[in-house]
Amino acid sequence: MSELKKTISRSFSRKIQPEQYQPCEFFASYSEEIPSTTLVEDMKDISAFLYDLAKSDVEQAIIDYKNEKSKAEAVKRIDNGGWPKEND
Repeated sequence: MSELKKTISRSFSRKIQPEQYQPCEFFASYSEEIPSTTLVEDMKDISAFLYDLAKSDVEQAIIDYKNEKSKAEAVKRIDNGGWPKEND
């Protein structure tokens, strides 16, 4: 007979709105299959770890998104002749 297993799943999402009417949603989810004999304290630790991992990935994705947006804005400035002059 095969051993019974449990699955712990945790996810995290965050929505930002960098510009009006342009929401961006970021989402991460992780699952771990564990033996049904796993202690409750160990399940709590695994659950917390999965949540922290998902949250960390979402936060990093937002940072990467903002950096890419900054790069795109920098390229746009270059394409438009550089930084705006003080008199503009």
